[in-house]
Amino acid sequence: MKFRNLFFPLLILLLSSCGKQDRNPILIGRNVYYEFSALTPEHIYQATDQTLLECQLLVTSIVTIPSEERTFDNTLLEIDDIQALLMRPANPLYLMGSVHPDSIIRIAADSAVMRIELYINDLAINEQLFKAVKSFSQSNEAENLVGWEKRFLDKQLRDFRRNGLELPPAKREKVKKILNRLSRNSQQYYNNISNYSDTLFVDEAEINGLSDAYKNAHRVGEDHYAVDLSYPSFQPFMKLSESNDARRRLLLKYLNRAEADNLPLFRVILRDRKKLADLLGYPSYAAFIVEDKMAKTTENVWAFENELRAALQTKADTELQELLELKTRKTRQPAKSIYQWGKYYYMDQLAKTKYKLDGELVREYFEVGNVIDGLLTTMQELFELDFKKVERGSTWHPDVLLYEAYDLRTKDWIGSFYLDLFPRENKYGHAACFDVVEGKAYPDGYQKPMFALVCNFPKPNAETPSLLSHSQVETFFHEFGHGLHNLLTKSPLISYSGTRVAQDFVETPSQVYEGWVWEKEVLGKFARHYLTGETIPDDLLNKMLEAKNMLSGINALQQVFYGVLDFTLHDTYNPFSAIKTTEIVEQLQNDITPFKYIPDTHMEASFGHLIGYGAGYYGYLWSKVYAQDIYSLFEENGIMDQTTARRYRVIILEKGGTEDAFDLISQFLDREPNNAAFIKSLGL
Repeated sequence: MKFRNLFFPLLILLLSSCGKQDRNPILIGRNVYYEFSALTPEHIYQATDQTLLECQLLVTSIVTIPSEERTFDNTLLEIDDIQALLMRPANPLYLMGSVHPDSIIRIAADSAVMRIELYINDLAINEQLFKAVKSFSQSNEAENLVGWEKRFLDKQLRDFRRNGLELPPAKREKVKKILNRLSRNSQQYYNNISNYSDTLFVDEAEINGLSDAYKNAHRVGEDHYAVDLSYPSFQPFMKLSESNDARRRLLLKYLNRAEADNLPLFRVILRDRKKLADLLGYPSYAAFIVEDKMAKTTENVWAFENELRAALQTKADTELQELLELKTRKTRQPAKSIYQWGKYYYMDQLAKTKYKLDGELVREYFEVGNVIDGLLTTMQELFELDFKKVERGSTWHPDVLLYEAYDLRTKDWIGSFYLDLFPRENKYGHAACFDVVEGKAYPDGYQKPMFALVCNFPKPNAETPSLLSHSQVETFFHEFGHGLHNLLTKSPLISYSGTRVAQDFVETPSQVYEGWVWEKEVLGKFARHYLTGETIPDDLLNKMLEAKNMLSGINALQQVFYGVLDFTLHDTYNPFSAIKTTEIVEQLQNDITPFKYIPDTHMEASFGHLIGYGAGYYGYLWSKVYAQDIYSLFEENGIMDQTTARRYRVIILEKGGTEDAFDLISQFLDREPNNAAFIKSLGL
């Protein structure tokens, strides 16, 4: 009889004193929806207490098993069970801390997530757990493991080593303190951004160029308007306002979000990351991060960035000259440079003059409801799925939609997802896919995945519905790609479920889905004028396709800049030196991009990827190479070819992290991947 079967009656008895589980909307059974609308701070505190108790009992059960009785099931599988127990409250509460309209709930959720994260840090350096795994690794069963089981054992041993378990006790304690500080400070960094708000007040002359709908949505008095820093306000203003000075003032506010709080905090984070790398014996934090990624070494990352930059430079130089000529014609004065606050404006002007493409006209064909239908229909046809809207699901805000997904072949419910699409005060300000429940196999069935897409698209008003730019449609498909990766997983372990893959591969599936928003066959099915219902005309689609690679060199160089900045700060920069992070930003921006650094701005204070992807932002372009190679097979076989989609689903999406990402891509392509499709996609 397995030890875990003896343990659970005791667990149930102990938990009976912790309150009635069925009354807590977070402490739910498997494949049951969280009751978000009923959530209170008390529920959050109780759920956290109970979860940590359950986990500690599981830890005790693992470490007390005699060495000769250790098995994969009672040691390694139980460790994955601990992860699943922790994620039961942590995933939805992390989401609530980012989106819930009630500040009291957000604060309680953030506090709970921090408690759980600190507990995870403790587990990461738990010497008894390490000894348990090491003991099992020396058994006959361990020596004969294959496939995902061997991969998981190797991962556990590697992770314990990377967390300092082979260090002396005093150094391990230092590692723990650093990990805990990093957890607290990283969450504070994000909170400072979410809680920050600022507004630019402009007059009629300064808002000239914006649509009447935009003006009406931002009007605060006779001929006066308030422009906040949310995407639906910021982006159109930067593209369309005829006032160079107003755009400058808005951009300064945007680049200095949370600067007072986050600039010193970011330096503390960088110093702690450097201390951690030193303690663990790595030459840099970047070296520590990439060791278990596809890139493997910092040298590979630097080579990737430098080679890509060289390949892009000629095209970017040509594109800049084109923008300067446009600015010269527009201002009737010789233009020698374009500042960042003019970048978006002249890009939009180029689309209108060279390609005769009006972005605001394009919006009229992408009403958000039609886009949702188009996205789901496309995924349904490709992957043989069915999506059903849940009319009475419990959500955290009236705007949030809930859908269920079914497999058309088996008719089985395979998971669910939430759509939270419009901005509101103190909500997460970008676009992201949040895990709610992650897939995992249990003896009595599979835990169905759930996710939430959080976006900030223009909110509908009395005059106009929510109309998306084509780039926002692309973002929507991108984020849903992350969600589908989670939704279609068949990983037996939560540790390898869905997007739990190498960080420099995680963006690949999401970037694959961007391809379909450029296909006439797909757009023709859902891009309809919000007033007339007319399908988007071929001439407009052709203009969009012609302009697809407009400034692709400059835009890709911007991504190179972000990747190089991130890697510089975590690899070659000494955060204990007198050099400020803003000096690094200035140097690299001036060196890599054609748009010079703006004095007294501090983008590193609000560029959250420097925290969440620390030393990993290179992965966006790294993943794009693989994504384009994968999509090229759809282009070759037919973009809606179900056979290709089925192979993609089974070989890559269902596997999650159970196999090496490079091997999965090679298996799907029937060859090793290359960058030819990526280079072609940039128009090079």
